[in-house]
Amino acid sequence: MVNLKQRWEHFNENYQQRDKLAKSLIPEDIKSVMDLGAGNQNLQSYFVPKKIEYSPVDKIKRFPNTLIADFNRNQFPPIVSDLSIVLGVLEYINNAPKFIKSITNQTVRYIIFSYYGAEDTPQNIRKKWGWKNNYTVQELKDMFGWEVIKELKEKKQTIILMKRK
Repeated sequence: MVNLKQRWEHFNENYQQRDKLAKSLIPEDIKSVMDLGAGNQNLQSYFVPKKIEYSPVDKIKRFPNTLIADFNRNQFPPIVSDLSIVLGVLEYINNAPKFIKSITNQTVRYIIFSYYGAEDTPQNIRKKWGWKNNYTVQELKDMFGWEVIKELKEKKQTIILMKRK
């Protein structure tokens, strides 16, 4: 298994393209967003000029406005938002169904998430990167249970915009 530093260096090169695709999916009619696994808050620059309330959530407090939550310890912020964004997080969640339920309970209208599905990423690679689960993209879509509006692919990563039914 690779160490944490190697993992983030490897994936950092893919973040820019993933974030760009995710930004292209953001609906225009939102007033608030919860960025789950906000990391360096790369998406914040999209929301601030539009006066959209931005709530970054992460396990590590990199910035003063970051809300701390360890999703694998069932911690979830008491925030309700129009849009929840979950990029590069679901692979690391031990109990994805419970985490997804928390997201859907606290999101009013839309969810954007990314995932490297088991159909595209072999088990040995998933284990190497420390990923905690092995779902197909379809299984995750079924767990969310929302209507898929748009689905994009960046190499082996799928990025999906969903809307509450």
